[in-house]
Parts: sequence; C-alpha cells; structure tokens
Amino acid sequence: MGKAADLLKRFLSIIGGIDNLADFNMEELKEKKFEEFGCKSKRFEYDNSELVKAIFTVLWQDTFNLDIDSIGDGKAFRGDTIHTSGALFGHKNETTQKYEGLHDRLGIQDELQTLIKAWPISRIGNMLLLPSKSIEITNSNGKKSHVTINTFRGFQSGWHDYFDIFLENIRNVFDKGIPTQTIENEATLPNIMSLEENRSNYFNRFLSFEDWKQCMMLDDYLENGTIKKYFDLDFKQYPYHWKYRKITDDRRDAYCGWVKDYITRTSELITLRSNHMVKELQKKGF
Repeated sequence: MGKAADLLKRFLSIIGGIDNLADFNMEELKEKKFEEFGCKSKRFEYDNSELVKAIFTVLWQDTFNLDIDSIGDGKAFRGDTIHTSGALFGHKNETTQKYEGLHDRLGIQDELQTLIKAWPISRIGNMLLLPSKSIEITNSNGKKSHVTINTFRGFQSGWHDYFDIFLENIRNVFDKGIPTQTIENEATLPNIMSLEENRSNYFNRFLSFEDWKQCMMLDDYLENGTIKKYFDLDFKQYPYHWKYRKITDDRRDAYCGWVKDYITRTSELITLRSNHMVKELQKKGF
C-alpha cells in the first residue's frame, strides 16, 4: 500500500488536509498542479484517476489484496461513477459547460442551472470500486464486444446507469447465489459476476449483499431494508432517457421535477458517502 498511501498524503498536503477531501471536486484534477493525481490516459475520467485509485487502495487493500497498479483499464479492478447525468439530462459539453439534454434539445438549462452547479457528482463519495473482468459477446451483425459490470449497468441492461435498480439486481444475484459456471456470449449481471476473476478477486470476499453493502459504505442507500428510489415512480415508468423520450409541453414540468428530485436525492447520498469514506481514511491515520 506504500505507493498509494504516499500519493494520497502528497495530495492531502496540497489541499490542506483530510478535512477538505470530502468536498474536493475531482474535475480539478485536470489542472496542471494536480497532474500527478489525474489520469494517465488521454481521456479524463475522475473515477479512473490516480487519486481515486490511491483512495480505493488505502480503503480496501486488505479486503481485495489491492495495490494501486491493479486498478484501471485492463486491470482486475476499475473505478465506476455511481450517479451520472447521461440518461436523465445528458452529458456535459466541456466547451459550453451545458448538458446536452437540458440545453441542446430541451432548452431549459437556466431553470436548473443553480441546482446542477451545486451537484456533488464529482466528489469521492460518487466513486465505487468494481471488478473489471469482461465477457465477450457477439451481436447479430457478428460484431464482438467486451462487457464488464460497469458497461453492462450503463448500456446493455436497459437500466441506463440508474444505481437504485442496479443495487436491486446486485442484491438479487447475491440472494440467489452467484453462479459458478459462466455461459459464453451471455451478457447478464449474474453471468458477468460469475466470471472466475470477478468471483475470486471480488464477490467471494463477501458473505452476502449486506456484507458487500457495508464494505462499500452504501448503507444510506437503503431504508429499513428497502433500496431508496430516485423517483416516486415504478421502474417501468423510468429509466427516463432524454434521447429516447420526447419532452412534450405537457410533460415539461414533470420532467423538470424528475431532474430536481434526482439531483436532490443523489446529492444527499453522495455527501453522506463522501463523509463516510473520509472517516475511514482518518481511522487509517490520514
């Protein structure tokens, strides 16, 4: 853990100590002064930054026998962003700083700008460590692709990265038992979790969903054993996706309400988890 701990200590000395980590905006890792803690790859993804890898290593080294070099693209583990904007209101244009769904298609960015600006989406509490072994699938056109748990929850599953339904499905697999045999060319959550590397390196370290949830500091995502929902809607009525469902004038207010609810609820969860992670780091002497 030495390399990760040293890197984290250097970072904390720059930002003024551990008390400032929970509120640190990972987008700042793009700045020159944070080059050492940013991304080695050309594409910037804060969940794949050296800082996040170091934090994961310090927190979960004993659980997974981690080191910082075992996390990242093509490695045994990969960081994943828990809550994203992509489905509900689009990705942010780095040039205009506008969200493509709210601004380019719907023209309602200004109504929600203040709320979105304060959204702590790039805080440490919005980062999750997952195993990254992929299964190869071939589509009907004969094109091959590789699917990890990360990419499955975002693209193949139809869940559009909504974390509440992902948690429900993770729990279902734990409750039913993770399969020990993998079916070729089948992109399902149980099948990807069944991959030997994902089981041995990650899921077999936990006795149950409850065990995994506690380790990952996700307790606030449940209330009385029930996973909290983003919206007061049945999941069949969402995941709402701005690209695929046209916003008519009579749905505009409802849509804006969903965006506000989503940001409000996820902001609370990210903030709580950021503070939990910082407390765990403090227990480890940081």
